[in-house]
Amino acid sequence: MTCKRPLPNGLMQRCGIDNKCLQVSKYIALVICWGVFYAVYTFAASYAASLKEVSSLCFSFEKAIPFVPFAIYFYSSSVVFFIWVFFLCNTFRQLSTLSKRIVFITVLSGICFIIFPLKQSFVRPETAHILFSFINTYDTPFNQVPSLHIGYACIFWSGVRNSRFRNLLRMWLVLLMLSTLLVYQHHFIDITTGLMAGFLTLWMFPYRKKRNQQIATVYFFVAAVGLTALLFAIEHSVLGSIFLLWGILVLLLLGRAYYRSNRHFLKDDHGCIGFLRYIFYFPYIAVYRILWLFSRQAPVEIAPNIFVGGLLSCRSARKFAMLGEVSVFDLSAELPE
Repeated sequence: MTCKRPLPNGLMQRCGIDNKCLQVSKYIALVICWGVFYAVYTFAASYAASLKEVSSLCFSFEKAIPFVPFAIYFYSSSVVFFIWVFFLCNTFRQLSTLSKRIVFITVLSGICFIIFPLKQSFVRPETAHILFSFINTYDTPFNQVPSLHIGYACIFWSGVRNSRFRNLLRMWLVLLMLSTLLVYQHHFIDITTGLMAGFLTLWMFPYRKKRNQQIATVYFFVAAVGLTALLFAIEHSVLGSIFLLWGILVLLLLGRAYYRSNRHFLKDDHGCIGFLRYIFYFPYIAVYRILWLFSRQAPVEIAPNIFVGGLLSCRSARKFAMLGEVSVFDLSAELPE
């Protein structure tokens, strides 16, 4: 049996004031972020339109992408997410972090739009749908690399974590990302670079500086870089594409493991790496071992007969064995002791 004691009147008033200030701050932050987006996006689009010639970057396999009019609902929902995500913030810190993320990725993307002006090369079939009319009026074929739709979706993905429907919303965000291709608004290069911009933003402005989640974001960013390289590799080398895809899958699973702090993603409860896992994660294990060789440190005695260090070499193991009975505690998630 629990007893809930009422809060003092002063504290209740303070909570009410803070909550009211937070609600007002959400509107202010939304207006500021929307203003930055409108100014940057409009200026970059006007600049690209003023150029005599703007090229496109499209890969041959993209010609097989179908035009799916229904996907316009997912594409247009980005506006709803842009507004709603501010009101999912429960604290001033969350609101501040979200605002910094949106302003940063907007300015970063705007700089890229000006330095690398590109345009959509596919001709969208005629359709009388009102949402397509809205896109044709207010959106432009410019401002392609990186896709702000994708960059914002990465931020929205993190922002909806406070919602009870976050799994459903994240499925919708996946469809939103795909819709950028299906409504002929972006090319593949825009998607992968948008992911790069999104993960970079999440890494620079985390909600909480948790080491494992920061490392996970780095792995996701590198995977997005690999996806960009894969687009070019597909055009020239099938074998190279397979190896790149292998590395990308490894990076994605590593990021997932670190994000969930899963220490058993590679080794079992006995500290051993299974044969199939060893083969699949071989690129990661090989790089990890190489880095370990250059950063190997001798065991340090932190208390009488208690040492902390890296993976034991054969020489160190024989040295410790001479001391008598030795117990080794394996704290590494990557290398078996």
